[in-house]
This record gives sequence, structure tokens and C-alpha cells, in this order.
Amino acid sequence: MKRIELTVNEIKKYITKAFRHGKKTKQRACVELALSLRQMNRLLNNYVQFGKPTFPHENKKHPQSRLPANLEQHSISTIEETNHFLINYG
Repeated sequence: MKRIELTVNEIKKYITKAFRHGKKTKQRACVELALSLRQMNRLLNNYVQFGKPTFPHENKKHPQSRLPANLEQHSISTIEETNHFLINYG
């Protein structure tokens, strides 16, 4: 059987959802997440108020690899001009 490994944020999300739907007690969720009762209350309040965005996606810590739109368009136009010059005059 294939083993699925979850990230810390995914575990937090699933345990918080389980508590919210009455499948776990708040104390049990605190123990499983190694959080204090106060931290668990904060997490739950944010989950109720904002939903899924409470748990940031794992790729947030990585820098964005895509160029800004204006720089991307400038780069493409420069390459096209260079290619046009090389084809016609090269």
C-alpha cells in the first residue's frame, strides 16, 4: 500500500477540520499539533474566519520564478527585434 506523507501545514489543516466537524476534542488537537490551548484557539478562529487561506501553501517560502509582466514583454520584444535584424541583415 502506498504511503502518503503530509506536510506540517496539511496536518494542521486536517486536524483543525476534524475538530471543527466534531471528530476530535480541542485538547486532543492541541496534543497532536503540539500547540498550547491559546494557539489552538487562534488557529481555529482564523480557520472559521478565513477558511483555507489560514494555512499558507508550501510554495510561499520559495521566491517567485516568473518575471514581472512588463519585463517579460520587454525581453520578448528585444529578442524578436534581434532575430528580425539577424534574419534581414545577418
